[in-house]
Amino acid sequence: MGKLGEQTLEMASNYKTVQTPANGVTSIQRFMSRFKCKTKTVLTENELVKCSECGRAQLKAKCPTRLFATVEFLIDDSDEVTLNLFEDKLQTMYELYRKQHDIAKDFNEFTDDDIILICLKVSSIFFTITKEMSLQSTKQNFLN
Repeated sequence: MGKLGEQTLEMASNYKTVQTPANGVTSIQRFMSRFKCKTKTVLTENELVKCSECGRAQLKAKCPTRLFATVEFLIDDSDEVTLNLFEDKLQTMYELYRKQHDIAKDFNEFTDDDIILICLKVSSIFFTITKEMSLQSTKQNFLN
């Protein structure tokens, strides 16, 4: 086998692909984070928060609320992998779910139960995981 073929095989072995719908959802978490570095904000009585990561001080009231879901997916119909999906991946799933189920509700209006239903019902989103556990998503634009 040539060098290019060996590199292709090596790259393929570094990736695993999971497909929705999810097998289960362990938790949905919402938390305040810093605007600049997106580090989780520890809730205190103080109205001022200072980040130990980036050094930025800001008003707690201006910290955005972030969301992530801990979700289990099947790989190859036998192995299961647990992934933490942040808003960007959940919004990608929501966009397809909205089209598949004719939903008019805005993503920001969704409750935790709504997010769980999206994870358990949406079809045709593929997540590719590298050995380093970085996550990419591919949206398939067909309806079930």
